[in-house]
Amino acid sequence: YRPDAVAAASLATPPTSLRNVPASVAEAVCQPTDNSVRSDVTNEITDSMKAITVTEQGGILLVEDSPLIQKTCARSFLREGITVDIANNGLECVEKVFASPNRYTVLLMDVNMPLMDGLEATHRIRQWERSGGVSNNHGSAGDIENIEVRESKLLIIGVSANSDSDSKQDALDAGMDRFITKPLKMSVFRACLTEFDLDFDNFKSKARN
Repeated sequence: YRPDAVAAASLATPPTSLRNVPASVAEAVCQPTDNSVRSDVTNEITDSMKAITVTEQGGILLVEDSPLIQKTCARSFLREGITVDIANNGLECVEKVFASPNRYTVLLMDVNMPLMDGLEATHRIRQWERSGGVSNNHGSAGDIENIEVRESKLLIIGVSANSDSDSKQDALDAGMDRFITKPLKMSVFRACLTEFDLDFDNFKSKARN
């Protein structure tokens, strides 16, 4: 996945609705910046994060609140020999990513979810990447040796039942790299991976413990 392949539009001003997220969590959200600052940030991401290679490729996290869609998608991936992790909403996704920065290569992110939607989750993840992508799960203070840092930019693919241009633009503005419509088609997912130089077959047998 090449960071320089991401459109500059992906760093546009994100949505500010937190949808009943606890105040202690909401306070962690940074305020949106102006266009000149966002341009600088894009360069920082490009300069500081290297491209993913086959040997670095991690797993896939499916972020979806519908149990039925979770099951359907998981079975589709299993038929291809791929095991995916599942997050039930955006907040759970953020927690998983922040706790283990290099566990995933791809996030399949539903746009509309309760508690925290995919737009807000993506915005937080991009801010976290810009700030260094440091794990929040590194034991006691000063435990430098066990601190994990994200080595490359996550590929975030937005997924929605809405196919209108406004929904797509909202996804890109929040920081998603691509936007696809439900139901998920494996051929479309493969095409997204190919576009970012990721090998579909390299995800096989990547069960996440």
